[in-house]
Amino acid sequence: MNKRITVWGDSLLKGVVYDDDTRRYRFLRNTCLDLIADVRHEITFTNFSQYGQTSDRALAKMRQALKENHDFDFAIIELGGNDCDFDWKEVAAHPTAPHLPHIALSDFHDNIVAMVNECRSYGITPVMVNLPPINAERYFNFFSVGLEKQQILLWLLDVNNIYHTQEMYSLEIDNVARDSNVRLINIRTVLLSEKNYNNYLCSDGIHLNEKGHNHLKDIITSSPKYAI
Repeated sequence: MNKRITVWGDSLLKGVVYDDDTRRYRFLRNTCLDLIADVRHEITFTNFSQYGQTSDRALAKMRQALKENHDFDFAIIELGGNDCDFDWKEVAAHPTAPHLPHIALSDFHDNIVAMVNECRSYGITPVMVNLPPINAERYFNFFSVGLEKQQILLWLLDVNNIYHTQEMYSLEIDNVARDSNVRLINIRTVLLSEKNYNNYLCSDGIHLNEKGHNHLKDIITSSPKYAI
């Protein structure tokens, strides 16, 4: 039986990786979705994931896209990594001022719930993916190049607070999945159970590398719990 799946994510499911040789981001030739499709020939993905995508942008695009075509069986929703991030340039410039994530946690919650409801209104089964763990120290060293690190730390207090903020958004995904009775692909717990999940991360500390995409494919295709 053919399965038509629409995907709403950010750079993770778009297959963005950081290339240390060129010091630039690039797209993987074989993302985890490509690898899954190679194994599960009955699956067809329509991928609306985008680099830098936040939940408010994804919700707006989903509403428009599903008006035009809602012939899908499932919708994968994987967001939050950009929502929870900060304008670090502003933080460095004004370390004593208050700073909020790009999308507040309460708004993120409402956006994800709205996406779940939008899918269900068309008879599409939503499936949620929580956030892979990040390496806060790697990410701090990556984004702070050219900025005043001490200024950022004055506001941040502890580099690990980057991890804690991102974790709150991942937990919110778990909460929405539970409260809305949506299947959750819990990649965070699977990766955290590894002895060194950093092996699956790019040097920027936030994007899964090629090995990580292969592992994500294995997670989804080998476990009946996550089967679509």
